[in-house]
Amino acid sequence: MTQLSDEIIHYIASYSDRDVAEVEGDTSIDDLGIHSLEMTEIVLDLEERYGVETDSIDLWRSFRTVNDIIHAVGELLSAKAA
Repeated sequence: MTQLSDEIIHYIASYSDRDVAEVEGDTSIDDLGIHSLEMTEIVLDLEERYGVETDSIDLWRSFRTVNDIIHAVGELLSAKAA
């Protein structure tokens, strides 16, 4: 697991009031009980935390698993570094 994955999994676990052991990359956002308003809050927090930004609300709405979030943040960080 990468540092980014670990950080995001810990954040999502904390946000969803779950034990970190219950949250893995393939854990469904729905299974965590995260609804669209909470997803918006998570996205804004992660954008601020990692200094990235996206205008694509469709991207964030397409997330189904924790790995989807990790991948998107990783891609944004890579684009920022380029």
